[in-house]
Amino acid sequence: MKRDKCDIVFSTLVRERSDWTCEVCGKVYPEGHRAGLECSHFFGRARKATRLHPLNAAAHCTHCHFHLGGNPIEFSEWIEGHLGKEKADYLRLLANSICKKTKAYKELEYQHLKSELERIRSLRKQGVTGRIDFEPY
Repeated sequence: MKRDKCDIVFSTLVRERSDWTCEVCGKVYPEGHRAGLECSHFFGRARKATRLHPLNAAAHCTHCHFHLGGNPIEFSEWIEGHLGKEKADYLRLLANSICKKTKAYKELEYQHLKSELERIRSLRKQGVTGRIDFEPY
């Protein structure tokens, strides 16, 4: 599936949210050495309702992403432990809902994601470390 400009900003936003740290093993990816930290979707990008939702993705190193992707039961348990049961249940419902987005909606969503990325980067420049959550559009 081809990535669009929203996917690219969302991926960066997810990794920035985690302060460039794998959310499974804790490996840190400092500036200049960020290859290997990936945006891991719980429900695949084909599911439009959750494709760009903050609850649907985490920053995982290549090893953890590959491991969890190959072990769906373990991945499901990790998601529930990471999000909590209530949010994981909400995400499952959302992932199975029908969603159609107009071109105008997609552009507004893109602008929102860019704005959230700029906000988090600004906080980083102010010295804020650790996880900084962002809002869905």
